[in-house]
Amino acid sequence: MSRLTALRWLVVIGLGCVLLRLVHLQGVHGARYRGLADRNRLRVVPEEAPRGLIVDRHGVRLADNQTVFRLALVPQEVESLESVLAPLSELVGVPVDQLRRRWQHQQGLPFVPATIVPKVPKPIALRLEERRLHLPGVVVLAETVRRYPRGRSAAHLIGYLGKPMSEELPLLKQYGVHPQHVIGRTGVERAFEAYLRGRSGGGVVEVDHRTRRVRRVGYRTPEPGETVALTIDAHLQSLIETAFGEQPGAAVVLQPRTGMILAVVSLPAFDPAAFVDGSTDDVQRYLTDPSAPLMNRAVSGLYTPGSIAKLISAGAALEHGLLDPSRTTECEGALQIGDRLFHCWNREGHGPVALIEAIRASCNVYFLQLGRQLGARRLTTAMSRVGWGRPAGWPLDADASGHLPKRWLTEGTLPAGSSPTS
Repeated sequence: MSRLTALRWLVVIGLGCVLLRLVHLQGVHGARYRGLADRNRLRVVPEEAPRGLIVDRHGVRLADNQTVFRLALVPQEVESLESVLAPLSELVGVPVDQLRRRWQHQQGLPFVPATIVPKVPKPIALRLEERRLHLPGVVVLAETVRRYPRGRSAAHLIGYLGKPMSEELPLLKQYGVHPQHVIGRTGVERAFEAYLRGRSGGGVVEVDHRTRRVRRVGYRTPEPGETVALTIDAHLQSLIETAFGEQPGAAVVLQPRTGMILAVVSLPAFDPAAFVDGSTDDVQRYLTDPSAPLMNRAVSGLYTPGSIAKLISAGAALEHGLLDPSRTTECEGALQIGDRLFHCWNREGHGPVALIEAIRASCNVYFLQLGRQLGARRLTTAMSRVGWGRPAGWPLDADASGHLPKRWLTEGTLPAGSSPTS
């Protein structure tokens, strides 16, 4: 075989190998490599949807959204960082060093704006827009953030927002939540997160080999969250909070016929906006405040029962036939039990009182004697039957269960699945 013939065969074999490799890459693994190329060529720029509104029974807004302006730099469009930061510092009143640190911290993909001032007043935002031609790479972005028009009113009921924790992200990503998003952490914001969050949108951009934006190839408009209407009366809520003044405490107002909750007051309260703004100092102050403003006293607090216990003892005594409603008991202002003297709220005494008058006057002595007649077992059983000693079932946050003495509870007192605490 001549050398020319051998060279021809060598070329044919080489071309055959190349052809087989092309068939293998494009025919067998073509779909896989096309997907990898698209993922390398296309980038998704998410855009968070506005959260849904929270309103009271009359449509008064308890939580809504407001438009704020943030100042950002597009890395691929910034020609000289220092020549841009100096005039920006003068306009927004933030030192150049601080702007530079924020840029270094926020800078990511070349085409994604890096926020250097999270909230810019509208007049300054307009001035920045006017000077954009002289500040390459500078963009002013309008976005919606959470707003609480009534400040601290009903704060524990509404709740607050926060960034998702790293251990939550694998699950939340299935619902379109990204690390930069905020989600409900407590209260209504947390319980109705799936309805309030809405559906995020955003754009798909094509980038070159240096990840610089070339063009936008698609966009989906974010869908706002749904409105959540509560049974709360915002005006009544504010009246009760004003009546408390600086006094810590809690109050819950129910509509007797329907059981609807009209007001849930817990004081001291907090400002939910502090968590939206990311004000570390304010949040830290709430966390370290000895008065515990983040605690919902209406739900998580445990208190000695008041005069409502008198109605329970009266009902139990009537049920067991131990009480004649017309029989009177003498109230002299105090009652000696063992070595302790228990006073009535009326130190002068109510005199002879029957059941109806004792309820009307809330006579301590009358119901102390009635409780002695009932005995610990029957009294504790009656309290358990009306729900004392177990959680009330508050749907928004964990509620405390309270305490009843277990040894006095009769078998079958508690509902299935419940257990008394001690």
